[in-house]
Order: sequence, then structure tokens, then C-alpha cells
Amino acid sequence: MEYGQPQWTDKKVSRIVQGTIMLHENHIEQDF
Repeated sequence: MEYGQPQWTDKKVSRIVQGTIMLHENHIEQDF
């Protein structure tokens, strides 16, 4: 059953990772 959702999970995780990276970049720009 767990083999049916890896793609969806990967997409969700990659989206979260991208959003986190963008947030960190924004914070870095604001700090400087």
C-alpha cells in the first residue's frame, strides 16, 4: 500500500522544501 503514494509524497515534500528555501532566502535578504 505504501508504494502507491511515494510520488505524491515526494511532490509535497519538494514543495515544502522549495518554500522553506525561499523563506530562508527572504530572511537572509532582510537581515542584510
